[in-house]
Amino acid sequence: MTHALYDLLEELDSRRLYYSLSRHRIDSVLVSLTLPGKRIEIDVFNDGRLEMSQFVGDESVIDDTDEIFRIVNDASSS
Repeated sequence: MTHALYDLLEELDSRRLYYSLSRHRIDSVLVSLTLPGKRIEIDVFNDGRLEMSQFVGDESVIDDTDEIFRIVNDASSS
């Protein structure tokens, strides 16, 4: 029997989807991938349970430095 983490990674590899692994919680590994128009985060817990969040956007580029700092400031204030 394999763990859900390995099953997920094998699926992503077979589809040639690039991802990164990180750890922000003691009980899970975060698998992050970026696809056109969305970013996906999948938490794989040590018991094999999966939880996913999707972040959808239009991928527009902001090159206004003041706007970038305003967005960063607003995000850190909330």
